[in-house]
Amino acid sequence: MKSHSKWNGCLILFFIMGVSSNKDSLFSNSNDILVAAPSEMVTLPCLILSKTSARDMEVRWYIKEFDNLVHLYHNQQDDVENQRPDYKGRTSLSKIGLEHGDLSLMLRGLRPADSGNYSCFASSESWYDEVKVALIVGATGTPPRTSLDSANGGAAVLTCTSERWYPKPEVEWRDQHGHDVGTKAAVEMLQDSQGFLSIRSSIVIQEEPNTFSCLVRNHFPKTDTQSLLHVSQEVFPHVSGVMVAFLIMLFLIVAVTIVLILIRKRMEGLKKKYEQKGDLLPYLYLYKEIERICSLPNSEWQAMIDCGVEVILDPTVQFGLILSEDGKRARRADVEIPNPSNNPQKFDGWPCVLATEGYTWGKFYWEVEVEGNTYWRLGITKESAERQGGVTMQPQTGYWVLRYFGEEFSILTDPKTPLFLRSKPSKVGLFLNYEDGHLSFYNVDTRSHIYSFTCMEFNVPERLYPLFLTLDTEHDITVSPIRHHA
Repeated sequence: MKSHSKWNGCLILFFIMGVSSNKDSLFSNSNDILVAAPSEMVTLPCLILSKTSARDMEVRWYIKEFDNLVHLYHNQQDDVENQRPDYKGRTSLSKIGLEHGDLSLMLRGLRPADSGNYSCFASSESWYDEVKVALIVGATGTPPRTSLDSANGGAAVLTCTSERWYPKPEVEWRDQHGHDVGTKAAVEMLQDSQGFLSIRSSIVIQEEPNTFSCLVRNHFPKTDTQSLLHVSQEVFPHVSGVMVAFLIMLFLIVAVTIVLILIRKRMEGLKKKYEQKGDLLPYLYLYKEIERICSLPNSEWQAMIDCGVEVILDPTVQFGLILSEDGKRARRADVEIPNPSNNPQKFDGWPCVLATEGYTWGKFYWEVEVEGNTYWRLGITKESAERQGGVTMQPQTGYWVLRYFGEEFSILTDPKTPLFLRSKPSKVGLFLNYEDGHLSFYNVDTRSHIYSFTCMEFNVPERLYPLFLTLDTEHDITVSPIRHHA
């Protein structure tokens, strides 16, 4: 057999011929597929039958391709230089085990993306062998939630949703008699950045009372969960469309009238209370009262900030900015700063930066401090949006942006939409509801709504990134932590 230094040129030939130079051989102590849960640790088995010491051998764990390194041991030490970045700090071999021919790999912090066929390749100057180990990181998702989305004439739509599954689960719809009613069900699968799958399945049911079950099943691990929903006859109203429209319009008119009357009475009371305090003072009090009336209710505000996420600025795509070490603050640079990043997705015209994390499904909320900053833009952009040159930031180009410049607020549409705010926010909150296609801006100081993009069109599952831009060289824009407000 040729020396180890010449194997790279003959490796494929050796595999084809099945060359083996002595009786030593590797084996895995399990012929089954290894199944583990996310965040756990698993040991991928690889042993030398003769228990020969592997201290002076090369031990190479890889996935799919020989150079796709998961872990490399040679020259009596671990070599992490060429190890895949997503495995760094998560793999190890037992030094004591190597003395007895135990080459098993310990893999920690499991993720769905770790699933696959792993190879253990061991070699010395006169011998080599290889075994394969299959791993599935199986995750049982959240209990499914079944809801009645709509009723139209003699039919209704049932929707079942569940998150954090891996691998791809099966979905079954059955009625109260156990009959399969999901043969024509529409099923959507979305995968997040960690590899977990979210499922959304919908079926159309006809007019009749029944109980329906949505069952989500996974074979690795062998688990299933289900939810039940009873649909009564009352779900299918037999009222004309004209009557329904009339009743809705009547309800809205009455509700708006009541609100206007209450606001007018409150304003008149405040005016009488403060009319003796000078010409300007009553208007200041009225202004503050308008802000309070327009604030979001505590329950709505709490539900929104419960979707708060940590946002870190990505230095690999930024241009013309100075970022803090913790990735929370950005300021326009006084002079041009060389950016060594060769990322083709970085900006090179606008002084912009994106968040490191993008979103493809769910609800997300973050806040940005802008107090003192004289020019800023905040919003989101699609992963596929153009970033080179002085790109025009509009929904048509994949940007949904709020701008502040020269004491004026505007939404960057075509043409731009000017905004007239009652007060200048020192902190702006952004709430993204991906599945509904909504992006809303809020004045955090007053909890008041600024503007909402609705019916936003994404190329599902197009990833959306928080966007930050500033031309102010003296004042930062800062991603602030989410705090529960009283």
